[in-house]
Amino acid sequence: DRILAACRLLPEIPFVIAGGGPLEEICRTCGLPNVRFVGFKTGKELQELVAAARFTLHLSLWYENCPLALLESQSLGTPVLCNRIGGMPELVEEGKTGILNDTFTPEAYAEKIRALYSDSALLDEMARNCRAKKESMMTLDRYCDRLVETVNRLPKDRYDVTLMTLFHDDTRAGMLSPEVHYRPALRVKNSRAQKILSGIMQYIIPPKWLYRWFFRSDADVEVAFMEAFPTKILAYSTNQHAKKYAWVHIDVQTYTKQDRLFRSMQHQKACYERFDGIYCVSENVQEAFSAKFGLTERVHVAYNMLDEQA
Repeated sequence: DRILAACRLLPEIPFVIAGGGPLEEICRTCGLPNVRFVGFKTGKELQELVAAARFTLHLSLWYENCPLALLESQSLGTPVLCNRIGGMPELVEEGKTGILNDTFTPEAYAEKIRALYSDSALLDEMARNCRAKKESMMTLDRYCDRLVETVNRLPKDRYDVTLMTLFHDDTRAGMLSPEVHYRPALRVKNSRAQKILSGIMQYIIPPKWLYRWFFRSDADVEVAFMEAFPTKILAYSTNQHAKKYAWVHIDVQTYTKQDRLFRSMQHQKACYERFDGIYCVSENVQEAFSAKFGLTERVHVAYNMLDEQA
């Protein structure tokens, strides 16, 4: 509503709104001649829209931890205008790849949008900076590589490390130190077969059997480094003497896809309650986690360990 009100104050500036959800009908029927609503877009269509924009708006009032739309815009060479709230200020270099807004009113939005829209020189410079930033952005492949590096740096005179994955990864297996034990559950390489088997394992086979068949260990410490499936499996560990820790990287109130893996919200909460420690990668992530599940005991903040020396 606030963004549409800002659009109404800027009849000379064209806006394109993409997306779906509760506000879709309001956007579709707003009646503003300078607003074009294109509905939900994804893939190439969405990328072309973002790449063609002078800049994109990310004026969420929610304390988002790491909104992918903001990163995607910069990776496509399009500067951003976003609110100084949640984790967004950490993702934007102010004046270089975007502009931060501190006042959350339609009038303030309109003022910022008008100033930025009319400054072609600044937009061109920020677009160049965005394209340069893309080369250093963290991708899934780079993230996995950094994780392997972190595992390799663990002192082998103190730890006997075993890395377990659902499917065998030839690339990362070759990067692991010889002292690190690697145990994939399945050695299936066909992507279609992996997708089918993954669905069966996530939604059909009980997690207690998955642990016993594929992930049983006698380790002193067991870590679920991702939300959802790894957390669900490790919650049913039969290793009674092991300390168990879960990592949470996302705002679980905003990103709810993992909820489908559990029978209910109570079941998901019960799984987390089986861990000796739950580590969230930021304060915003911790706040969202505690608000959703009502858990505060044994819930800690540990900033992304990939940014630190192990």
